Amino acid sequence: MDGKSNPQDLTKSGDEEICQSCRHHSPGVVTFPSVLEQIPIQKTLDATVPEPPDGRFRFEYAEHTWLGDAIPLRWHDGTIKLAKELPLHLPNGLQMSYGTINALAGDFYAMKDPICEGPTLPQRQDRFKRSFDFLASDHTTPAEAHELMHVLQSEIDKVNAAIRDGKSVPEAYYNMGDMTFEFVRIMSKYRPVGSGKPDYLELAKSNFDHFGEGARMAYDAGHSLALDVACKGTPEALELAYAMNAFADHFLEDQFAAGHLRTPRKALSGVGISDLCAKYMHDEDNAIGLRVSNPHGESWTAYGDKKLLTDDDAENQKRCHRALMASADEVYDAWTSRKPTPIALFKAWDHAPTLQSAHAQQNHQALFNSDAQLRTPFEDRKSTNYTTVINWVGLLMKFKASPIFQEPIHL
Repeated sequence: MDGKSNPQDLTKSGDEEICQSCRHHSPGVVTFPSVLEQIPIQKTLDATVPEPPDGRFRFEYAEHTWLGDAIPLRWHDGTIKLAKELPLHLPNGLQMSYGTINALAGDFYAMKDPICEGPTLPQRQDRFKRSFDFLASDHTTPAEAHELMHVLQSEIDKVNAAIRDGKSVPEAYYNMGDMTFEFVRIMSKYRPVGSGKPDYLELAKSNFDHFGEGARMAYDAGHSLALDVACKGTPEALELAYAMNAFADHFLEDQFAAGHLRTPRKALSGVGISDLCAKYMHDEDNAIGLRVSNPHGESWTAYGDKKLLTDDDAENQKRCHRALMASADEVYDAWTSRKPTPIALFKAWDHAPTLQSAHAQQNHQALFNSDAQLRTPFEDRKSTNYTTVINWVGLLMKFKASPIFQEPIHL
């Protein structure tokens, strides 16, 4: 493979407000191919590196899927395949592309206890494994995943239509109806009370693995576990390791979304209203962007959810793609050498924004500081004054009424 991709289609597959961040049956083969059929892979590529083409509390489902499916994977037979063309077989009979696993990770399939809150690496790895197994090994998952993917297809269709018609992708997202009710309806059917399986809103309330240092810890736990599996050296081990790594890469990708870098998610938790207030900082940073740099001092502007597939975020998109390639390459290297890369040397972080750079001086001040104090007045994005919030309900009402948070948000 010469590192170049021919223009081609990515094939189709099938948050209440807080996320705008199972019936038993015999396991069967349920295949979910890749997503985003209209986006040519070469759209924003440079000539030598296989980059991707050209805005709830998360990169959108379609964005995560597209990122994961746009990387080349080295297979056990010596071939190199585009991830979207390589269905990965999971123990419960599901077959999913790398990007589809990536997109479902964390937002739809996770355990209630955040990975990042495990006190030790082995405990964090155990939490990651249980989250991954919820998707990959639980025999109630195929039926549930099929229903979820059917609903999520509407997002894919609307993004595809916007791209095909030359319209704004962020605007297409803004005009989408809220799918929370459908997610809650489906997941409550397969995750009854007392089952120990968290529903959509429960996952959203404890989604610390998607923000700041928590996302880094979640990725490190999952990636290191994937490398350990790859070291077994069998073809089956490589396939399973890639699937686990796809799950881990979700948290890596979150570190390229501006709204996930400096939002004090954990400090803004515990009270439902403060959780909802956190979304406004998340959305503001995603839309306006943050000036960031990687450990090598290379700087660029990162935007976030809903903006990945725009020209504004093209540089950030390329750097995220390089991080994903480094992540997948380490899996293959572990498979061939039987030796995992040490956590301190994970190459993906060489490409990612440092948290220090995200917390440095920006064009706008953070809506909340690390102590969950509010920028005052919050309408003044240049204000360096912060005060303790006394009335979270009142603040939420002010946020809802404020023109500075009306879409599309701008500086």
